Amino acid sequence: MTRVLQAELAVPAQCELAEGPVWDPARRLLRWVDILLGHVHALDPATGTHTWFGAGYPVGTVGLTRGGGLVLALADSFAFADHDGQNLTRLPGFTVDRATVRFNDGKPDPGATSAPARWR
Repeated sequence: MTRVLQAELAVPAQCELAEGPVWDPARRLLRWVDILLGHVHALDPATGTHTWFGAGYPVGTVGLTRGGGLVLALADSFAFADHDGQNLTRLPGFTVDRATVRFNDGKPDPGATSAPARWR
């Protein structure tokens, strides 16, 4: 038996390369990234409100920190940001050669504790 499913567009985000959805239970938001444009999106399914912020760099994925912030895998490094994209801070000591590789999708380890206290 063939099963046909109907899909409905939730938000016309006009992303170039959208990936990495993650549910933010504290804020009740669906988050995802537009990798090439470096945008981090959020959708409130209860109200239909769609917001986004620019990371300033291509961003491969977004994850949540225990403290309610975000961890981003930028094209060539990692960064932390507040939940709304403010105070974006690159982590020192880790980079990759953007000419040959970029981060593409992933999720943080919820047990990791090496982040500065303000981001946990």
